Amino acid sequence: IRLRILKEAQRVDEAVAGMREATQAKLRGAMGDARVWTQALMSHNPVFHVRRDLGIVPQLQSRLTAAMGHVLTQKMQLTRGTLWRLNGLSPLAILERGYAILEAVPGHQIIRDVGQVAVGDTVVARLTNGQVRCTVNDVTSNPSVSNRTGASL
Repeated sequence: IRLRILKEAQRVDEAVAGMREATQAKLRGAMGDARVWTQALMSHNPVFHVRRDLGIVPQLQSRLTAAMGHVLTQKMQLTRGTLWRLNGLSPLAILERGYAILEAVPGHQIIRDVGQVAVGDTVVARLTNGQVRCTVNDVTSNPSVSNRTGASL
């Protein structure tokens, strides 16, 4: 009986050792899985991404500033060109080239045709740096443009 008890005790000890070894192997596997999951979780941590992306912000700011400067320069050149063209069409620019704008004294109507004035009428000639009040002494039509209505002089 004693031998049998010893054999049974040895079998129990071996079974306990096997269970202990299996439990430790299972625990090692679970610990390995936990490490993998922890690393995966850390790689999705927003702090990591925020730190990485904060490093890019100065570079993006620099690129944005350069792009805005480029666009601003283009828009300024376009505006200057448009302003230059508009200036050429301005009545004041026309006056600067030596022309005058004539207005009838009563009503301030712009005179575009000799038919709008008669001898003795008073007109105002608007010039670059002021105006001149004139009395019409003579009215002569230009035969080459006399048949056109609304022709600019």
